[in-house]
Amino acid sequence: MARTTSLVTFEGVLLIILGVAAIALPLAATIAVTFLVGLILLIAGGIRTYSAVANHHSGWGWGVAIGLIGVATGLLVILDPLAGEVALTAIIGAFFFVEGVVNLVSAIGYRRSVSVRGLLVIRGLLGLLIGVLIAVEWPVSADWFLGMLVGINLVFAGASVVAFARALGKAKE
Repeated sequence: MARTTSLVTFEGVLLIILGVAAIALPLAATIAVTFLVGLILLIAGGIRTYSAVANHHSGWGWGVAIGLIGVATGLLVILDPLAGEVALTAIIGAFFFVEGVVNLVSAIGYRRSVSVRGLLVIRGLLGLLIGVLIAVEWPVSADWFLGMLVGINLVFAGASVVAFARALGKAKE
C-alpha cells in the first residue's frame, strides 16, 4: 500500500505544481484552457453532427444544426484563442454574477440552518464580487482570469489529494 500512497501523493504534488505554474503564468494557462474548450466543442460538435445524420431521427435537422454550430464555434476558438478567451471570460463572469444573485436570494428564503444560510450568503457575495471584478476589468481580465481560476482549482485539488494520501497512509498503518 505504500506504493499506492506514494502515487497518490505524487499526483497531489503534481497538481499543486501545475496550479502554481498556472497562477504564475495566467495568460499561458488561459490560452491552454481556451484551446482545450475549442477542441472539446469541435469534437462534440462533430460527434453530434455525425450522430444526427447517422440516426436520422425526427428532429435530426436540429441535431445537425447544433452539431455544426459546435464545430464552427470550436474552430473559431482554436483559430483565434484570444477572442475565445474574451468570450469565455465574459460568459463565466456573467455566470458567477447570476449565480451570486441566486445564492443571495436563496439565502433570504432559507430558514432551516443558519450555517447553510451563512454559506449561501458568502457564496453569493463571492460570486457577485468575481462577476463584478471580471466586468470592471473586461476585456483585460480575459488575459488572466481563466488561467488563474484553473490554477487555484489545481492547487486546492492537489492539496486535497495530498491530504487524502496522508489519510490513506495512516489508515493502512
